[in-house]
Amino acid sequence: MPKPSTEKAKVQWVLERSKKSRDNNLVLYKNIFKHFLKIDLNSITGYDLLKGIKHKKYPNYDSVTRASRKLQELNPELRGAEWEARHGKPVDETIKDLKQNF
Repeated sequence: MPKPSTEKAKVQWVLERSKKSRDNNLVLYKNIFKHFLKIDLNSITGYDLLKGIKHKKYPNYDSVTRASRKLQELNPELRGAEWEARHGKPVDETIKDLKQNF
């Protein structure tokens, strides 16, 4: 099976395979580099990382985390063990409350 090409698909691919990535955005970002760019983040300087992000050589951290949040919102099976604790009420309950109040 070929690896995905869009950022969202790459994030989903990692979330499906790495449970640690579901609760930790830094682990998710590291895995994007490891599996798709074949780069060990220990092998580049912070300056080179930021320069690569600026010049769109590397994915933007905010874009990766945004895709992760959206995927986890829509796909409960991609949520980590800490998701419920971070969000309090289950999403369905919150939506129901909002509909009743408006």
